Amino acid sequence: MKRNAAIALAALVAAAGHAQVVINEVFQNPPGSVDPQFEYIEFYGIPGTKLDGFIIALVNGGQNPFGTNPPAIPGEIDEAFSLDGLVIPASGILVIYNDTGGPSFIPGDVAAANPDSVAVGWTQLHIPSIDTPGNLQNDGSSTYILLRNRPLSPDFPFGTFWRKDVEQDPFFVGQFTFGAPFQPNTPVHEPFQMADDVAWSHRQGKEYTRSREQKISDTPGFNPDAISRVFYFGENPNRGWRFSDGGNLRPTFMADEEWIYGDILNNITFEYEAGRVKGPTDQNGPGYSGNCDPDRDPNCLPDGGPYLFDDIDLTGYRLTPGDFNDAAGITQFRFVRGDFNFDGVADGLDYRVIHAHFRERLNQTPGVTLDETVLKISDNGTPNDPSDDFMYTGWKFEGRDLQAVLAMMNMDTLDNADGTGNAEHVTRADIRAAALALCIADLTSTSSPGAPGYLVPDGVIDADDFFTFLQLFATGNALADITGSATPASPDYLVPDGVVDADDFFAYLALFAAGCN
Repeated sequence: MKRNAAIALAALVAAAGHAQVVINEVFQNPPGSVDPQFEYIEFYGIPGTKLDGFIIALVNGGQNPFGTNPPAIPGEIDEAFSLDGLVIPASGILVIYNDTGGPSFIPGDVAAANPDSVAVGWTQLHIPSIDTPGNLQNDGSSTYILLRNRPLSPDFPFGTFWRKDVEQDPFFVGQFTFGAPFQPNTPVHEPFQMADDVAWSHRQGKEYTRSREQKISDTPGFNPDAISRVFYFGENPNRGWRFSDGGNLRPTFMADEEWIYGDILNNITFEYEAGRVKGPTDQNGPGYSGNCDPDRDPNCLPDGGPYLFDDIDLTGYRLTPGDFNDAAGITQFRFVRGDFNFDGVADGLDYRVIHAHFRERLNQTPGVTLDETVLKISDNGTPNDPSDDFMYTGWKFEGRDLQAVLAMMNMDTLDNADGTGNAEHVTRADIRAAALALCIADLTSTSSPGAPGYLVPDGVIDADDFFTFLQLFATGNALADITGSATPASPDYLVPDGVVDADDFFAYLALFAAGCN
């Protein structure tokens, strides 16, 4: 059977070292003038995850409501905090909060929500700069970036370009600059290793997510006070529709389907304000023809068409500092052990992800690590002009790819001495643990190549899977390389060796006979 998102958090491996961590909730603009008492940023991750090397930053995109050049108000890194020394606690929830203006209510709220959660003040985490920590900037576009590797700054005594009051985009092109600055107040620069990001626009400012998929596309009539993550996808699920600024019908972005966002009624209940809150698309909602925009036109009514626009029911939904974003009948996603493509289930498709990653590592010395770099292309802020493009060296794994590798590395937390002597890799122990946890004999729902269900697991071990394996084996397909030994007691059992041979055939027979757990 497939494992699903209902797997309890206690069933997840209590990881040490590398594992997943993402931005979970942000309260950027509390109502009234009490920002220091209520602002916070919340993270969700696998308990035991060490956050050494991570930074969270609010990159303000400035304001340019009149389209001037230069912009009316340029952007800058508004706040930046180092997460060195922090560890995701037993609850899976870590909160950092604004303690710059006197006592904050957030630590008490966190303790009341879940005593296993942890709250840490910004003063402790502030990256030294020319300014002290303060309130999150509420106006202009906002981009929150959780990054793992950050460029060091030899010309500045505090070690990193990622610090408060540093420009990231002096030419206002929506892209970080490149190269090493020479003065403390010159721009932050690429490359950096993004682990998670989300952004939204306000007053024509810029956004700085790696992909437009992480930009919240629609904030009709309001600049969100807060955002709450309820889903986490590996790719855009294409669940709903929106209208672009040019009036064209487009699928919603991933961020539209992952986050609830809007204005907050008050600082006591943390409830989102009705009519000024948006969230993921209701899959059971009414259909529209797509000839009008129901987000902006109150007379645009459902007419049975093929396009979904309505949000899930957000009545009574609230922020939940220190706990999962479970409120008003909405349940937040949980990471599922073995789910590397982030579709909420751990199955044969996930085994193919770790299988491909491990086989790539087989051919590399040293093996693939989180710090692997590759050549990338920058459009130099002119996407329509390739003449000024240039190559640069950046990190191979970022965003969902980085999170997937972290999840793979977490399959076996005791693999530091499995023969590699280095748990910075996805090790033999990790892939063996994945093979045992995932139903890898479930290859397909049909044995007919080219059919819609070919090489798509269906949760059932049957003749289609057996005949499909025979086809893969006969052609030497990499998917048939499942082991380096047919002997279960061997350390090479269920560890690909780069060769399709008899060991793979007999190992598959054993897996086929055992079926799925």
